[in-house]
Amino acid sequence: MLTQEEPVRSKTPWTDIVEAKRAIRSQHIKTHRQDTGNSEIGDKITRISDISALMQLLESREVSAEDIVTAYIQKCVYTDSYVLGFLLTSPRACIAHEKV
Repeated sequence: MLTQEEPVRSKTPWTDIVEAKRAIRSQHIKTHRQDTGNSEIGDKITRISDISALMQLLESREVSAEDIVTAYIQKCVYTDSYVLGFLLTSPRACIAHEKV
């Protein structure tokens, strides 16, 4: 039995542990990443800087609310793969949260 006075010491360098955890994180992100299906629409949506332009696209039914949400989620996931902010979306966790 461990006590507070007996910390667990690993013989593995901390840099190796960090590298292993980053590899696990990257694998989880790849597992949950989904393609938008049409990146041209996603790029068009996420480049809009004026809400009235976005509203016009919605009103003309050129895009749907789902297209908008998906485009911004995919942009976050794509950006996270470069900045390593550890964005992880777990569908099971989201569903479990909604059932509570």
